[in-house]
Amino acid sequence: MTDISHIQHLLKDVSLIVKKHKDEITKLDAEGKRFNVFELCGVAHYETTHSKIISEFLNPQGSHGLGHELLDAFLSELPQGAKPHDFDSTTARTDRERGAKQFGRIDIIIEDGKGKVLLIENKVYACDGNEQLRRYNDFLTTIKELDKGEFTILYLTLRGHDASAQSAQDVNYTSISYDDFIMRWLEKCVKLAGKHPFVRESLKQYINHIKFLTGKNTEQTMDQEIFKLILKDVNMYDAYKALRGIVLDHDAFDKCLYEIYFSEVTQETGTFLRHISIPNETPTGDYYKRYSVQFSNSSLEKNHLGILFFGYDKFQFSYGLDGKRPPKVLENKLKQLFREKYSTGESSEFATIPDFILGRLIDNGHDEGSCGRVGKFSNDAKNIFVKTINEMITMFEEAKKSTPAL
Repeated sequence: MTDISHIQHLLKDVSLIVKKHKDEITKLDAEGKRFNVFELCGVAHYETTHSKIISEFLNPQGSHGLGHELLDAFLSELPQGAKPHDFDSTTARTDRERGAKQFGRIDIIIEDGKGKVLLIENKVYACDGNEQLRRYNDFLTTIKELDKGEFTILYLTLRGHDASAQSAQDVNYTSISYDDFIMRWLEKCVKLAGKHPFVRESLKQYINHIKFLTGKNTEQTMDQEIFKLILKDVNMYDAYKALRGIVLDHDAFDKCLYEIYFSEVTQETGTFLRHISIPNETPTGDYYKRYSVQFSNSSLEKNHLGILFFGYDKFQFSYGLDGKRPPKVLENKLKQLFREKYSTGESSEFATIPDFILGRLIDNGHDEGSCGRVGKFSNDAKNIFVKTINEMITMFEEAKKSTPAL
């Protein structure tokens, strides 16, 4: 039975967190600072819309009326050596969704009067196209006949992830992120737009929208503080379980706990959480009522890796596709590599289950009912998740390389 003092401690700490953020929200609402037209219009994670917004701010001929000042602020944030040599922002022109013949369609391209180019590939959640950055690099070096130092390729993602190996092989590019680079640039732009109130307020709202996308707005920060408190130690988690019966939205709460717990896994594997499935009841034999987590990244293209928690003490790693099986030659190669890696050792099995190619069962070291409960994961479970996901990503890339016809 949970010690009542642990419940009292949890409630006290949670009330302090809630009060702090409630006071902050009250201050924000007093000035209408939580109102955000980007969220109301459903901008969300749509890359083409974000490209339109960023491109307009970067355009010296843009309607913001600040000339090349916003572009200069952007260039000043780039790391040393990550911009074209002697790039002239005063003569620059910005274009969006430019067609580059057989090389693809470029999200944002900025070209100065001397032909030097800054190219931005914008990825919020989408995966890389086949040899995407390499095609853009070929376009700049062959069609536009630019030398090294006369162009820069920037790869923009929410967290600053690198491009997939198949997309960026032998390409010199720089990764930048929304949650760091773009935020710092926009903060500079707000100061530059001091005498342009409509532009300044639009910039502030876009900053708030990016905070929402990257989990940094006031409400999300409060939730994360509470979840981290619950996961702080076993006593806090047990106190939360004792109180869980009066929490109205159990599923949403468990899903947020999963997001917090697996955030470290995504950081260490270069992935993002693609989907989290939380069952309504204690898991049974029904496959679709079990806890599961799916990961993806640009190198996996439209595929994903899954961890399915089933039984009471096991979790299964899986490859998966969006509702259909991969080409047989790729599936066979993956199975071969998988068996070579995991055919010996701890409780390894292979299975073909709905929407998945194969799996690996590993005992997580608990005797009691712990199926998918984050508070019951052993200390080394996270290390197993990170190690296996990295191994499976490597195997997938190796399988793709060995089946070039795909």
